[in-house]
Amino acid sequence: MSNKRAIAYPPQEQYDNWQDHAENLDMSVSQFITGMVEAGRKKFDAQITPDESVSELRDQRNDLKDELARTRERVEKLESQLHAGERGSMINHIRANPGCTFAEVQQEVAEKSGERLMRYVEALSGEKIERRDGKLYPVEGGE
Repeated sequence: MSNKRAIAYPPQEQYDNWQDHAENLDMSVSQFITGMVEAGRKKFDAQITPDESVSELRDQRNDLKDELARTRERVEKLESQLHAGERGSMINHIRANPGCTFAEVQQEVAEKSGERLMRYVEALSGEKIERRDGKLYPVEGGE
């Protein structure tokens, strides 16, 4: 295939930009212009089709916000339960009774944990555990 001459008269600034770009691509200006013209002639579609519509994205965002709110609420509950546990009982007792002995703290924690244990047993009764003759057993199939 023989080469033909094509002449263009771009403004100096545009030519300088082409020349810089061509150098970066390790091409001559002629090769660069030829390549860019052919790329432009391929009639590629510059339209980008989004994967999801704006309303779908809004719905997803709202679902995630709701899930985040529920998760934060659950974390807050769990943190409260943790603080109300043995550690919380111990700290509360020491604050209420500065200078108390270890044995007094131990007694307080034992009493509070016994109360919590009873609430847990009551909550699980029938679903996960059952009482028979004053003893606790797992419910069959209550995994």
